[in-house]
Amino acid sequence: MLLPFLLSARIFGMTTSLKRLVIGRKSSWMKWIGIAFLAYAANFVVAVPLAAMMNVLLKDMPTPSHEAVEMLAGSPNLTTILSMVFLAAVFAPIIEEVMFRGQLYPAMKRFMPIGVAVILQGVIFAVIHPQGPILWPALAVVGVTAAVLSEETGSLVPAILMHALHNGTLITFNLLLNG
Repeated sequence: MLLPFLLSARIFGMTTSLKRLVIGRKSSWMKWIGIAFLAYAANFVVAVPLAAMMNVLLKDMPTPSHEAVEMLAGSPNLTTILSMVFLAAVFAPIIEEVMFRGQLYPAMKRFMPIGVAVILQGVIFAVIHPQGPILWPALAVVGVTAAVLSEETGSLVPAILMHALHNGTLITFNLLLNG
């Protein structure tokens, strides 16, 4: 999984170490956690109504779904639940933030205005997710928020934490609704 990241770093001429890419400028972990939580809360109040509105507007589209949600449906065992929580709330945020905000976004802002790069990488982030067009606007908001966080803090840590909170909330809701 890190091989594409390392290859893309070479292709785009980036020689930054993974540690420096993720940590970025030094800051207090408590500050990063606070920023991530505030971004998550702001993101949540925008993304949830947006997803609901898109659900109404595109009511004839297939219901948004994700393989992780389907695996949690029914009566999953503890190993499945823990695996899904780890993959969705830990692994995916780290990998996706390194790929999108650590590699794609910096490469894009070299060739276009920052605002365009922020929005375009957010849209690309949304459309790679399997949930479909109904949730693309809400997912784009998550991607845009993560890019703004990484740009403003000089680190991927707040974006990773915000993304982990977002995914963790979705997994928790799915467990409560389907469990």
